[in-house]
Amino acid sequence: SGVFEVEQLGRAFNQMLEQLDDAQRQLHRQAEIEAERNRALAATNAALEQEIGERRRVEGALQKTLLCQDAILNNIPDLAWLKDQESRYIAVNEPFGRACGLEPEDLVGKGDLDVWPHALARSYLEDDRQVMSTMCPKRVEERLVDSFGNESWIETIKTPILGPQGEVLGTAGIARDITQRKLAEEV
Repeated sequence: SGVFEVEQLGRAFNQMLEQLDDAQRQLHRQAEIEAERNRALAATNAALEQEIGERRRVEGALQKTLLCQDAILNNIPDLAWLKDQESRYIAVNEPFGRACGLEPEDLVGKGDLDVWPHALARSYLEDDRQVMSTMCPKRVEERLVDSFGNESWIETIKTPILGPQGEVLGTAGIARDITQRKLAEEV
């Protein structure tokens, strides 16, 4: 009976060793999986850090571009504006805002029909369509009625805004008051 007990103990011991080996292999596999996950996370983290750095660089460049755009627009004494392909204002300067009776930032996203009398707005929209479809600048002398109902004459130059591949992104315009010249011509 003593031999039998030793054999049972030996078998139990061997089973425990096999179980320990299995547990060790399982732990080793889990460690390999965790190591692979850590490598993948490190690579993803590095890629994200690079993307964040690039995004910050692009945002900085965009901010600089917008500051330059504002500096240009706000140093032009004439009415000046930029529109998208739908003829909605992207940016306008202070003189343009005064003519509309609004702050320049309040005009962003609005269209001519939101700002000007209907007949004038339709004419302005047609000019935009022509400039975008022909991709050629247009110069026109036209009436302007400001937010106070004052009528004047302006000389407007509209040009297409082109993207990097030559696609039309919208229009840019400048309008100068020529009322005095028009009055002199009538005399």
